[in-house]
Amino acid sequence: MALTHPRSLHPKLPDLAALDGSRFALEFDRLSDTLYWDFYGEPRAAIAVPVTDHVLYSVDPETEAVVGFQIEGFLARFVYEAPALLDLADRLGLTPSEVAGVRDRLGPGDRQAAALRAILGAIAVEHGVTAA
Repeated sequence: MALTHPRSLHPKLPDLAALDGSRFALEFDRLSDTLYWDFYGEPRAAIAVPVTDHVLYSVDPETEAVVGFQIEGFLARFVYEAPALLDLADRLGLTPSEVAGVRDRLGPGDRQAAALRAILGAIAVEHGVTAA
C-alpha cells in the first residue's frame, strides 16, 4: 500500500454522536506531554495530519476517515484552551497535584471563555453552523 501525503488527504470526521465511548483508547505520554486518543479501541495504521500547531488527526489513508487524534503540549498549553479536558485526568493517570497546578493557573475568565467556546462549538456541530 502506498502512503498518501497528508496534504492530499481530505479527512472525514466521524459522526461524533455515533461513536461508542466505551471503545475509546486514551494514552498520555508524560515525557512528550502528548495525549493520544483513538476512537475505535486500538491504534491502527494511520497518517498524522496537522490540524493546528499542536493537534494532529490520525487518518486512515484508505478511507480518509479520522480514527483518532493526538494533542502535543497537552498540559503545557492545550488544557488552558480547553480546561474541560482536565475531567479526563483519572483516565490519563494524572496526579491530583498536576491537575491542581493547572487549575490554579486558570483564572475565572479563562474558564468562562473556554466554556463559551465549548458551548458554541457544540451548537455549531449540532446545527451545522460554520464560523463567520
